[in-house]
Amino acid sequence: MGGRIGRGDGPRTGPCGAGGLGREQLPHARAPTAALLYPSGVELGDRRTPLADDGASPPVPLSVPFHFYRRTYHTLYVNNNGLVSFGAPETQYTSDPFPLPDGRALVAPFWADVDVRVAGRVLYRQSRAPGILARATADVGAAFPHLPFTAAWVFVATWDRVAFYGATVAKVNTFQAMLVSDGRLSFIILNYGDIQWTTGAGSGGDPRSGLGGIPAQAGFNSGGSRLYFSLPGSRTPAIAHVGATSNVGLPGRWLFRVDDFSLPHGCVYNDLTDHNECSLFDHLRPVPARHCSLQGSSVLQATVRIEKKLKCIPNLNDVDKLLLNQALESVGK
Repeated sequence: MGGRIGRGDGPRTGPCGAGGLGREQLPHARAPTAALLYPSGVELGDRRTPLADDGASPPVPLSVPFHFYRRTYHTLYVNNNGLVSFGAPETQYTSDPFPLPDGRALVAPFWADVDVRVAGRVLYRQSRAPGILARATADVGAAFPHLPFTAAWVFVATWDRVAFYGATVAKVNTFQAMLVSDGRLSFIILNYGDIQWTTGAGSGGDPRSGLGGIPAQAGFNSGGSRLYFSLPGSRTPAIAHVGATSNVGLPGRWLFRVDDFSLPHGCVYNDLTDHNECSLFDHLRPVPARHCSLQGSSVLQATVRIEKKLKCIPNLNDVDKLLLNQALESVGK
């Protein structure tokens, strides 16, 4: 499969790849400071994934089942390479494009070749603390104001100032994946702090910059071929600017309902067809609070077909123009 590198390979030699920096040569990991990120840290009860290349947590039993489209999960894994996975840990360090045909169910805030032996840490916890539940309830409510919802459980995974494999430069990324549920409705929140690199050396990236090669994939894959979402810029250099994008009007945050594929402002992806009323680029142009449907091999592709006229909208910022033009090129003009 194109872009699949390393799945099933043995561990790579060396503490951080040939020519890489030792962990002590990079700044010590600090707590995330971006306003959108939820608090994390061992003092809050977070666990840490192993300090290993392509490592993952043990299976994490969930105190509340998580409904992810047509499946319900009772355990998950937090993987060093920017993924939360269901069913099995994920060691693949070069991303594949979504959708994945092999049935893997993944939440991918930033699927790339992370190496916490060089710098950073990966933290996770599930919580029913009143403060975090109230904040999650408010965040979901702001995005879906007409949907009654009170969070009963939150799972937070944080990649805190993590370096890339083979790094010879002190560049680190901070990002977060959250699962939120009331026991019936399920949501994914992806939060982004500082993103300084896109690609590890094992994926063709430049060890001096963390750029080039096959960049990170971001979004989620339900385990089927139709229900997935790929964030604009995935597997292109534009993913470096993911912190400037959003579907909820807050740069650095993407939020989805995933018991039934739904986005803020009423956009729903299912098997129906209505190509006239929908825009997933709601950070570019507001859409009415009404339901609409998309059909196609890719949510992004279906959106681009609808939104070609966005190329003519004035006052798009440079990131929006870049993402849109790359998306248009990917599906043909």
